[in-house]
Amino acid sequence: MSRLHSNVFLIVGGRVTSKTTFVKKLLDGASLPKWLLIDTFRQTAYNNFREVTFNDVYEANLQGNCHLPSSNIEDNLHHLTERVVNTMLVFEDCLKYISSNPQPAIRKICLDSKQRNNDVFFIYHSLSQVPPRLSTWADYLILFKTQERLKNQKSRLGGIYTQIEPAFIEVNKHKSKFYNKAVQLY
Repeated sequence: MSRLHSNVFLIVGGRVTSKTTFVKKLLDGASLPKWLLIDTFRQTAYNNFREVTFNDVYEANLQGNCHLPSSNIEDNLHHLTERVVNTMLVFEDCLKYISSNPQPAIRKICLDSKQRNNDVFFIYHSLSQVPPRLSTWADYLILFKTQERLKNQKSRLGGIYTQIEPAFIEVNKHKSKFYNKAVQLY
């Protein structure tokens, strides 16, 4: 994949829709010198990636492709705002550690993505899990099938509802459970 230009992405899809496979392909083709996958545990899908700790992040000891499994992500997000540059940051299973009103560190990661040359990806299982404020900071939504009714999310999604409605309908009508569509948010 070519350079992504320091954008913020939301990746949303139900279980077993191939989000992890999509992310692995994205990371394999990354043009940035390093990437960091943040998750609450060590997924077997990422076994071949070098495991690091928040201490490694703090000491700026990130080189190449890294996986940071941690049960203490919330308390350490500030390390990412201070130390991570020129990196693809991937936040897996965000519902577990990003609050409905995103923490100041998440705000800073999103709003400083261009200055720090970071591409940032937040992964959720449904649109209803995405904090409304986070959707206003995102540049793109990569939508997989979800088990929800979009109309129920209309007030939460605000201005992006009309942007994503056609993609939501297309994705959920598609025969393949792995089909996805990218939508530019503005």
